[in-house]
Amino acid sequence: MSDIIERILYLVDNSNKTASDILTELELSKSSISEWKKRKAKPSTDAVIKFAQYFGVSTDYLLLGKEENTVVQIGDNADLSTDEADLLSYFRELPRSNQRSILVQMENMINQEKEQSATKQGKYLA
Repeated sequence: MSDIIERILYLVDNSNKTASDILTELELSKSSISEWKKRKAKPSTDAVIKFAQYFGVSTDYLLLGKEENTVVQIGDNADLSTDEADLLSYFRELPRSNQRSILVQMENMINQEKEQSATKQGKYLA
């Protein structure tokens, strides 16, 4: 992906929401993406920040394509099951663009599970 517009479109296309829904959530003009695709405009600074926060990526990634290699310490006793260790090993073998896609997909799956769980709880409470 060579520029900011391609990186934003990639994230939008790999989410489980429509571009229109995302733009609404970010309080951005519905014509924004269309204008960007046609190269009539570029994302504003405000839009870049909103997309970065929404998709959990850095502004450096969106603007420059620079990818973070942040190491997070998850605790003194960070024991992993065999499946978790395998998952991490496979994940690390993938190109960064595929890793980001998997993270977006996992987040979408978790959000769907939460929504389904909340819907079921609402039925039981009614």
